Amino acid sequence: MQFKSVTDGDLTPIFSGDQFKTYRDPACYYHEGKFYLFMTYGEKDETYMYNMVAMSVSEDLVNWSEPKILTQWNRNLNFCSPGNIIKVGDEYILTVTSYPLPDPYRVRVYATDDARIFTMKTKDFKEFSEPEIIMAKGDMKIEDMGRMIDPYIIKSKDEEKYFLMF
Repeated sequence: MQFKSVTDGDLTPIFSGDQFKTYRDPACYYHEGKFYLFMTYGEKDETYMYNMVAMSVSEDLVNWSEPKILTQWNRNLNFCSPGNIIKVGDEYILTVTSYPLPDPYRVRVYATDDARIFTMKTKDFKEFSEPEIIMAKGDMKIEDMGRMIDPYIIKSKDEEKYFLMF
């Protein structure tokens, strides 16, 4: 299958951003007849890009709900980059990243060394827990963990064992 660009007119974006608003990093999950699209929602002012994780829902992949913001507006955390969502027991776990940017924000500047990986939980796709940090490097001080981004959880095919990639 060959895809053409959105500007060729063959593909229609689900959400269109501009110089002050972005929608990126999509991760989609199908559950009970609905598609749940998780994304980074970004808003930029004159000096800083604020990121949050948002979710939109569709039953037909054509019509989508307005994005619902799932994380707080917090420039010191700047949640973004939903990695995946996976069922564990009776809960669904969404992986996300915090991506603090230097102040003031400049083009082509990457997250500070305070970037970390988190999970958020839901049972019903309506309410999500606050992000919880993943202690991926074991029992140590959070400030000593180093920069970590883009978490993804994979379940073993043979047993109740999970693997974290980042």
